[in-house]
Amino acid sequence: RWAGRKLRNSNTHGGGFRAESSRRLRAAGLAGAHVRCAFWQQGLTLVGEAEGRLHLPLAQIAKLRLGRRQAPFGPDYEARVWRAGAPEPLVLRPLGAGDNAAYAHVMRAVAWALAREHGTGRVEAGLTKGEALFGPLMMVPAAAALTWVALFVAEDIAWPLRLLIPLPAILLCALLISRANRRQYPRTIRSAAHLDQQLPQGRT
Repeated sequence: RWAGRKLRNSNTHGGGFRAESSRRLRAAGLAGAHVRCAFWQQGLTLVGEAEGRLHLPLAQIAKLRLGRRQAPFGPDYEARVWRAGAPEPLVLRPLGAGDNAAYAHVMRAVAWALAREHGTGRVEAGLTKGEALFGPLMMVPAAAALTWVALFVAEDIAWPLRLLIPLPAILLCALLISRANRRQYPRTIRSAAHLDQQLPQGRT
């Protein structure tokens, strides 16, 4: 078990971090342009900017998934929180870069506490399965088409050279699958270092 210590409430970070509002958060009764998220009383507390408060004790969090997505101007982070009995997760994304440090503190605390109290199987790294596989699957038609060309169209080229036609696409597809499996495909967090890879770095 990598979860063996108790972290403090997140009031040391100004009451937690601000998360972007969303349809699911509004449906949970959290109104406003953003939601304040904090680790409080051994649970995750969400407060709407305009109104609404939702406290999720650890026992009510069926699963937590922390993801990191590479964007043109730097990584984006998100936490997916499955509530017991709810089919869809609440998605928490830091409102801006200024919230990253508090986001890391809050979600690290929730992850450690959840793993310690209910087992590491409830804490995952990654994005959605569909998003993780989107890039590799986009390369499959190109690899298949180039393989077809090598087998049935480029008959005037010697066999060893014909095999080079689809090779770059096949290698790129394999690379994308490996990268997606390592960085984005959902899997159980293995260690404290693995957890930290899903969170913003810096002072928390």
